[in-house]
Amino acid sequence: MAERSNQADEAGETPRADAALTPEARVDRADLAIAAGLGGVAFAVYLATLAPGLLGGVGGEFQTLAAVPGYAHPAGAPVYVLLAWLAAFLPVGDVAYRVNLLSAVMGATAVGLAYLVGRSLAGRRCVSIAGAMALAVSPTFWSQAIVAEAYACATALLVAILLALAAWQKRGRSRWLAVAACLTAVGLGVHAGVLLIVPAVLVVIVVTPRRWLVDGAAAAAGTTVGLGVLAAAFWAIDRGDSPASYLNTVIDPSRSEWGLGPDDVDAFRDRVRLSLAALPCRGRLFAEPRKVAGQKAVDYLENLPREFPPLWLAAAAGGVFWLGRTSPKMTLLLLLAVLGHLVFDLNYDTPHVHLLYLATYVPVVVFGVAGLALVVDLWAALARRNGRSGHSPAALNAIVGALGVAVVASPMAWPAAWTEGGHRRCWVPPEAEPSGPNDSAELRREVRLLVGDLEDDAVLFTDWNRLYPCYYVAHVEQGRRRMAFLQDYPLPYQRDLADSAVDYVRRTAPTRPVYFTHVVVKIDARFALEPVRRGGQVLYRVGPPVAATPD
Repeated sequence: MAERSNQADEAGETPRADAALTPEARVDRADLAIAAGLGGVAFAVYLATLAPGLLGGVGGEFQTLAAVPGYAHPAGAPVYVLLAWLAAFLPVGDVAYRVNLLSAVMGATAVGLAYLVGRSLAGRRCVSIAGAMALAVSPTFWSQAIVAEAYACATALLVAILLALAAWQKRGRSRWLAVAACLTAVGLGVHAGVLLIVPAVLVVIVVTPRRWLVDGAAAAAGTTVGLGVLAAAFWAIDRGDSPASYLNTVIDPSRSEWGLGPDDVDAFRDRVRLSLAALPCRGRLFAEPRKVAGQKAVDYLENLPREFPPLWLAAAAGGVFWLGRTSPKMTLLLLLAVLGHLVFDLNYDTPHVHLLYLATYVPVVVFGVAGLALVVDLWAALARRNGRSGHSPAALNAIVGALGVAVVASPMAWPAAWTEGGHRRCWVPPEAEPSGPNDSAELRREVRLLVGDLEDDAVLFTDWNRLYPCYYVAHVEQGRRRMAFLQDYPLPYQRDLADSAVDYVRRTAPTRPVYFTHVVVKIDARFALEPVRRGGQVLYRVGPPVAATPD
């Protein structure tokens, strides 16, 4: 036995000091079946409320790139784009619907994995079911599991990473740390926010004595494999040179705004670097910490009870102490992960910051499961203290688990929890542009009318919300690949056309029809603008240059 222990230690599989597991904490086939069942239920719910088709903004971007793969907005999302490309082959609906369906699959996967994380850390089946349901019906998560967005996939990856880290801590096997590191590196190709768990993991590695060499080597090996997968994904989306690539539709027209020269995006490594550099995000992180972080912190705390009922939050608070006793390093990791995300999220001045908060909700779910386990233990201890046999442990877990499910489901009983379209009402910051899955049919109708009335070689400068729906209708539905659609301003909330965009218009207007959706000052000062009606909308066609007037 001693020899076997020494061999395990040399192989990096020494059980940790806090790895004492009760037999029921081992994940077995029954747990896998329960996880699959919970995922199936969640998928059915998401399918019933799924966005029916084409979306504006980021949703439309991913739906378009699923058909003509290319770089998405920073940090490129090559892994998610390839997943969307694979989903586009499903024999159901159109491409737009299939990419929405991908989010439902990923959301359901996250729910099933959340059960396994709770089961692994708390060792209780019934309370872990409540945790999975808490994530499934959380309004913001639900809203992202029914549209073509990367957040459901990123959440599934994050929960899978936590599951691997829990196995690493509980079983003492560094191979699970390698799996977590690999998934984290791959996660950069889905959403860059996945990387924010890295500092927390590094701290846990540092505070684990006599394991630095083995754990460090495992983390490095997993990261290397993950970065290889990420590089391959970038290469795959780059080789198609999609005209709908974010680099072509947003970055290139405004290259002067980003300080880019004509040759700065010619090489593959330059395009990857540019995608990861997130140029449109410059100046929006830690710009005004006191003003931005303070208000966002208030918004976050006010919204948290909308995501999880107060009773669940109270259970999560108690669960921090229960899990801290049974698995102190995982507790430290979860708390540091929340802290790291909040430091970033609260200081990032973006109108859609509420979607970034999703990563902090996963630890709330895990701590809530631990809190329900604490309730079970306290109930059993109180019964023993009063000299009563009470309920059996299985019955106690079932009762508390059922109460947990009732708690997380209770907000859905109120009409205010639902929109008129039958979706969970989700808090959105007032500065964010309102949109929803029910806008799909009207959006597609408008865009089809507009695109159908444009010339085959037309160039249209439009806003971010309509940019990719136009590409989708023209390139995917109608096969009119010569049409080009460009974002008018460098940033959605900036109203100053880049000088490089003016130069593009000067070069292009003599040979191709160029339109703007509204009067742009820099264009109006240099060119004759002719109001024309296309698809029931008023556009402004660029005419010949205006003669310069003497001062």
